[in-house]
Amino acid sequence: MKFSWKWLNQLIDLKNISLNQIIYKLTLAGFEIEDIINIEKTNDRILDISITANRMDAESMVGLARELSTIFDLDTLYTLNNYCSINTRVNKKTTSRKINLSSFSHNHLLDIQFQVIDNIRIRKTPKWLENYLIGCDIVPNNILTDITQYINIKWGQHIEIFDTNKIDNQGLKTDLLEITKVHNLHKYISSDDTINIQGLIYKQTPISVFGSEFNSDFSCDNNTFSILIMGYICHPIYLNTIVDKLNKKTGQLQKRKKVISRHDFLSAYKEVINLVHNLNCIESKFVSDYEWHEKINTSKTITISKTEINHTLGPVAKSKKHLTNQEIIKILDSLKLNPMYQENNFIVKIPEYRKSDITRPIDVIEEIGRIYGFNHFIDILPSNYKKGKISNLAIFLKKVRNSLRSLGLHEVTHYSLDNLSQNKSSITLHNPLQEDQTHLRQSLIYHLLNTIKYNEQQKNSILECFEIGRVFNKKLLEDNTYNYTENIYIAGILGRNEFSKNLWSNKGQELSWFQAKGLIETLLEELHSSTVWKASAKDSIWLNISHPYRYAVLQNKQTNKKVGIFSELNFNSSKTLSKHHHIYIFELNLLELMKTVKKPQHLSYTYQKYSPYPSVTRDISLILDRRISSTVVKEFILHQNNKFIESIEILNEYTNDNHSRSISFRIAYRSNTKTLNDKDVQRIDKDINILLNKFNQKKANFFLE
Repeated sequence: MKFSWKWLNQLIDLKNISLNQIIYKLTLAGFEIEDIINIEKTNDRILDISITANRMDAESMVGLARELSTIFDLDTLYTLNNYCSINTRVNKKTTSRKINLSSFSHNHLLDIQFQVIDNIRIRKTPKWLENYLIGCDIVPNNILTDITQYINIKWGQHIEIFDTNKIDNQGLKTDLLEITKVHNLHKYISSDDTINIQGLIYKQTPISVFGSEFNSDFSCDNNTFSILIMGYICHPIYLNTIVDKLNKKTGQLQKRKKVISRHDFLSAYKEVINLVHNLNCIESKFVSDYEWHEKINTSKTITISKTEINHTLGPVAKSKKHLTNQEIIKILDSLKLNPMYQENNFIVKIPEYRKSDITRPIDVIEEIGRIYGFNHFIDILPSNYKKGKISNLAIFLKKVRNSLRSLGLHEVTHYSLDNLSQNKSSITLHNPLQEDQTHLRQSLIYHLLNTIKYNEQQKNSILECFEIGRVFNKKLLEDNTYNYTENIYIAGILGRNEFSKNLWSNKGQELSWFQAKGLIETLLEELHSSTVWKASAKDSIWLNISHPYRYAVLQNKQTNKKVGIFSELNFNSSKTLSKHHHIYIFELNLLELMKTVKKPQHLSYTYQKYSPYPSVTRDISLILDRRISSTVVKEFILHQNNKFIESIEILNEYTNDNHSRSISFRIAYRSNTKTLNDKDVQRIDKDINILLNKFNQKKANFFLE
């Protein structure tokens, strides 16, 4: 943002402080000076200052003046103006009439105030106001527009002024004003939606849409003689609801969404009224007004221990001692935190204009260090003479990377931050740096899908990729507290249009489900992982992207604990990526995967003689419900403890429309001591029939959950 140096000097006494000192101190305090521009026309200088996202309170002249008064310990802050107060200029006969708007809904607002003023005579913008705007790199327009720009720069508040004659050329009837839902939303949102966007409406025509924009048809010009002045602050929940739906993401919307500063709202609104009255016409007449303010909650209180301050900041470089209580209290006083010291603890109250970025004890400690100067503290890391060691995790990660690269996958890396939560267990950041980095990610898959989509839009080659990174989740406990977890995951995307070819002249075949599953099993074999595949219900995070039937869970063979998932993307997700072939995704918990690894003991072989006698095979066919897994049938047969059963294989499967399927099994029998004769074979046939009868009686117990 650009600030006028001359204007800044009129808000705060900086005559004994040079510009270089201010630049140096602001840089140490976390503000970056992008540029300094000299303006010969007004004998002024423009300071182009980059302000961090969590310090939007300083994105105004008054806000920056407050910051400088804190840094340089200056008491006086001049926010009044040199023009006459309105109370000395208004005739008592012009007392305005209160508008009764008891039926208005204020669910989406924290403050709103508007006033109708008649007999306005548009005059030329005074030179001092033009110079202020030019000093902030703004081109003056007409006086009413210049006043709103001036207030926006000075206070950081957005006040709107409308020409009432353009609203109703027969004269504005305040009884027809209402705050209600805006209809015909196609102008404001990208699609038809049931979202409740509120605004100030007159005869079903929006004058101003809260959180979005005002109606430019009602802007003031040089012929304006009656105006409606309005200021409001939206509820943050309302802004978060509509921000992603609006067609136009204006700077005002982003500013309103980031910080709702109610501290300066009334001061800014009153100054607009003063300026309009004093700079336009002495005979201006207040016709009617309305105001509503939600009760401001009591200031938030934070307690910080002296021990925690000492431990975090460390000793001062010169004295080699920690900050004294008097020094800490002085800094907290300059921050307007009203400190109290009790039993080795500092108790502070957060002012309204800092409530968005000072929410925790560590934030207060950061402010103490920032104002005192982080450069004054010892910043030398402690010496460490111990030899480094490569952890088992690092060795395992290297092996996983090599295995995936050998399978043809490219490694990619993304931020651990996301713009949206996949479900209620997502973790929201207290002070996000950007609007698209508000949550910690819960999964790696969604970023990988975005990468595939981006490369498709850029007409890049088909990309099969993987990522190893951290994911974060929270779980609600029985005592209504949250347990926060951080894990290392590995995720990847498989699938190409031409995975294999029989001949160079033939068209390639895409990757099938079993081939993709085979690639994952190859990875697990190389890692010596002991896992099993299970069918299971989907987690909520996968419901929107995974195939309804092709979804499997990988579990630890010993503990049955979930290790990860493997699934095919559903049709809609593949279509979003502009892909017309099957795409497969996998995501594994790396720490759980490590627990499944069994290191091979190459010197402890178990020798077993092969049977020299031939085997006998029998084929059986079972008609099963689709919900019964073939694994369940195989386990049922093997658990009969028949010593002659050597192996069981699935031959084929047939399905029909009545939710059943026919599965054929081939059972091999072999004896280690003799050749099976006819009686043995007949006994085997009898055992198979008994087995089939048992299974038909118990198969209801095998339905999957």
